[in-house]
Amino acid sequence: MLRWTCQCRCTVYYLIAAGGQMYIARTGPGGRVETERMRHVHARELWRRVLLGDAV
Repeated sequence: MLRWTCQCRCTVYYLIAAGGQMYIARTGPGGRVETERMRHVHARELWRRVLLGDAV
């Protein structure tokens, strides 16, 4: 599974599922950064917070 935010922005976030785990990647002017691999329930909650602008 792969989902992403709008590619019309400078920074794009990706929700990626692989190997039974999920992680979020961010690409932008500072390069690519990825979270640690986590359980689906935790990654989906973080993804929700990213989309709402609540993630730190």
